[in-house]
Amino acid sequence: MKRSRIRSDKLREGMIAATDVISIVGNTIVPKGTVLDINSIDKIRKSGITAIIIESEDDGQTVKRHNFTSTGEVKKSPEFKKFRENFEISKDEAKRSLDKIVRTDAEVSVDKLIAEVDTVMSSAFTGMEVFEMLNCMKDEMDDVYQHSLNVSLMSAVIAKWSRMPKHEIDNVIAAALLHDVGKLKVPFEVLNNPKPSGEERKFLRKHAIYGYNILKSKVDEQIAQVALSHHERYDGSGYPMAQRGLEIPKMSRIVAIADIFDELTGKRANNRMAACPFEAIRLFERDGFQKFDTEYLLSFLSGIADTYVGYNVKLSNGKEGTIVFANKTRPSRPMVKVENRYIDLGKEPELQIVKVL
Repeated sequence: MKRSRIRSDKLREGMIAATDVISIVGNTIVPKGTVLDINSIDKIRKSGITAIIIESEDDGQTVKRHNFTSTGEVKKSPEFKKFRENFEISKDEAKRSLDKIVRTDAEVSVDKLIAEVDTVMSSAFTGMEVFEMLNCMKDEMDDVYQHSLNVSLMSAVIAKWSRMPKHEIDNVIAAALLHDVGKLKVPFEVLNNPKPSGEERKFLRKHAIYGYNILKSKVDEQIAQVALSHHERYDGSGYPMAQRGLEIPKMSRIVAIADIFDELTGKRANNRMAACPFEAIRLFERDGFQKFDTEYLLSFLSGIADTYVGYNVKLSNGKEGTIVFANKTRPSRPMVKVENRYIDLGKEPELQIVKVL
């Protein structure tokens, strides 16, 4: 069985709730597995819940990746519209969940967090499409809640590309969604200051400790550890404990990659514009093998290199072309067809991709 999200006004008798339906105050309105009838549907609607997750039959069709050629083409597609709709609903749910975690002592429903992200994931056929869809939302302002959902989706894809088992991927999803919960304890003016002072930087770094302290009594220790250690680096240059190599928990090593990629490519309230994905990839090539787990970094770079094959791009010389072949050894430098000429960026060091069109 697959899961799909459906708006409350489209609920029908006989549908099956895939997760507990929870009210805004935390009460269970309809338990997971309930076959919906008129009364349960009425309860859901009267509680102000806009959408729930239901079980749905797989249509049996072969899953294929759509061959998009530009962000504009993606944005016009029904697939993107569905993805964005599910994303916005899940972002609202994530905001409610994260705010509640910070404000109250209530236990965290990890299964509910996972289900929210799974629903967004199901809107894309492949991990590559997840990155495609997210890339098309980079013009929008990225706050803690959107960043957390972005990182959760990206971390899930990296874990899948690394062939992790399903139960471990689920833990990665939850840990990534919660990784920055400590930032909700940081004043807005500090969090979004484009030029923070030295003292403000020290204060901002404490979000990792804040996050761990918030989560340690509410979730599994492995999940709480990700909030604490997602800024640790393989070479010991990270914080707050300067851990090295395998001292860093496995899930934190995955989330760290997704966190940095989204940080680089996202638009922030501190006026920093989103970087081109290939600029971010170049930075990973330059510094990544010293600072991140090589296994997960290679899985990420290999997958992200394939994501943009067929896309139209702009080069640093002003020319526009189409990526025709991924360079697996140097993902930031694929082969690009410009008019009737094939340019191997691996052999043209003066050229680089500056924009995905």
